[in-house]
Amino acid sequence: MRQLRWFVAVMLLVGTLVGLLLFVTDNDSPVRVDLPLLPAFYQPVWLALLAAFFTGAFVASAGLLFQLAKKSLAARRTEKRVKSLEAELEKLRAASAAIAVGDGAPPIRIAP
Repeated sequence: MRQLRWFVAVMLLVGTLVGLLLFVTDNDSPVRVDLPLLPAFYQPVWLALLAAFFTGAFVASAGLLFQLAKKSLAARRTEKRVKSLEAELEKLRAASAAIAVGDGAPPIRIAP
């Protein structure tokens, strides 16, 4: 079973490399790339597409990392608030238990 997984992984890698090689050889004609703030230049189509792919992946990853940081900060704040509320609850439970035992504290009376 392990050899089969190894064989499948190698075949996938070889297939990917062959596909990449065919893509590069079929798309080697130059294309004009005109970016803002940069002079126009010519690059092979495969390189322009590869650059666009990685630029998009970088921008998407940066956005996801920003959202992750924002959510983790919110979670940290919420966790801190929960801990303070749990401490307050324990203090109130201890006070309630002390009153129930009758340690000399006057009972709480509610006026009608």
